[in-house]
Amino acid sequence: MGWIELLLILGETMSAQALSQARLHPQLTAVPLGAVAPGDVTCPRWSKDGRHIAFERVFHAQKRVELYLLENVHSGHSSTVRLSGQQSAGSKEGRRSEDGKGRLRSLFKGLEIERCHDLAWATEDVAFVCNDGGEQLYIRRGKRRSVAVTEKGVSAQPTWSADGMTLVFVSTRDGLGALHQISFEGDRLDGPSPLLKRSENLELYPQWHPKKPYLLYTAMTSGRGSDVHLLSEIAAQAKIRQLVSTPYDEFHATWSPNGQKIAFYRVRNRGEGGPRQTLPRALTADESDIWIKDVSADQPSFRLASAVHVTTGGPAWSPDGDWVVYTSGASDQLFAAEAKIDGQVIEIPLATISNREPVLTKYQERWFVAYTTLGEAKNDKRMWRRLYWTHLDSTIFRVAGDKEDKRNGNAY
Repeated sequence: MGWIELLLILGETMSAQALSQARLHPQLTAVPLGAVAPGDVTCPRWSKDGRHIAFERVFHAQKRVELYLLENVHSGHSSTVRLSGQQSAGSKEGRRSEDGKGRLRSLFKGLEIERCHDLAWATEDVAFVCNDGGEQLYIRRGKRRSVAVTEKGVSAQPTWSADGMTLVFVSTRDGLGALHQISFEGDRLDGPSPLLKRSENLELYPQWHPKKPYLLYTAMTSGRGSDVHLLSEIAAQAKIRQLVSTPYDEFHATWSPNGQKIAFYRVRNRGEGGPRQTLPRALTADESDIWIKDVSADQPSFRLASAVHVTTGGPAWSPDGDWVVYTSGASDQLFAAEAKIDGQVIEIPLATISNREPVLTKYQERWFVAYTTLGEAKNDKRMWRRLYWTHLDSTIFRVAGDKEDKRNGNAY
C-alpha cells in the first residue's frame, strides 16, 4: 500500500454508533459558511484567533483537492482565498465565489496543482501539502506568495509550535514515514531534519502542546499496533514516553487548550483476547471510541464517548477545555461530552443532517462551532457537503447535575 493511500485511509471519516442518553436543548440555527459546488467541503480548520477558517474542496471524479481560506468570517464581509487549484497561465487572478461574497484569489499563478490538503495554522502563517509532482510542504508567511519548503519524499500532517518558529510534519524523505522539523528565524529556515533518530515506527498525527515544547504523535509498529506517545525536551535531548499502554490501537491524540489532558481515538479490536490489528485497516461502524487521559496528573485514561465518527482533525475540544464535541455514529448529530468521569453528555440540537468534522473556536468571548453537512433535512437538493456554523450559547453547556444525564466512564 502506498503512502498516499495510507494517509487517505487514516484520514477518512468513519461511521460509528451514538450515546443513548443526552440532555436536549432548543434547536440551534446553523447557516452555511462556505460551499463550493460541485465539490464536497471537508476538513475545516479555525485560525488561532477564531477570525478565519480553512477548508478543502474535494472533486471525487477528477481526484482533485483544492484548499481555501475564508477570511474574516465574523465581519459580514468575508472573502474566500483559494490557496490552490487548477489555473492556466493566462487566466485572471480573481473571480467571484459561489455566493457572490468576496473574491477567490489564487496564490499559484500559472500552476496546475491537483491536490492540496493538510492545512495547519500558526498565528499569521499557514502550512499545507500540495501535490505538484509530489506531496510537498508549502508555507504562506502572512500575505506573501506560498513557497515550497520541501523537495524530497512525501510530506503530510504539518503542525506549528506555539511560538510559530518550528514546523513538525511527517515525511518519507528518509524512508518510512517519520517526524521531521523545520525551524524559522525571520526569512531564514533550518531543515528539514529528522526529529528522532533510528526510529522503527511509522510516526503520524503530530500535534504540538499549546504552551510547551512537547509533541504528541502516534507510533505505529508492524505487528504491534499503534500507540500515543509524548515527545518532550525537543530542543535538547528528546525524551519519549508512551502515554497509554493497552491491548488496543490508539491514535490521533489532541491536546486540551490548557495542555493538561489529551483526547484520542481507541479502536475496539475484533474478538476478545485476539491479536492487535495494526492500523490502517477498514473499521466497522461501532469500533471507534474517544478516550481521555489527564497527562498532568498521569491518571488512568477513561472512555468519554462510544462509537463515534473519526475525523481528520482528531477529537475536538471546547475553548475552555471542559468538553469534547463529536459526531454520533447512530444519529449523525453533534454531541458534547464533559471531559471527566461521570460527566454530562449533551446533544447539540441542529436541523442539519449527516453532520461531520466539528471544530470549535472562541471569538470575542463567544463560542462557535463549524462542521460539514449535507444541509437541512427539508432541502431536497442535497448533493454536496457544505460548511455550516453556529454560535453555541453558554446555556447549552451549563451542567445541571441530573443523575439521569450522567454515565460512568470506563477506566483503563
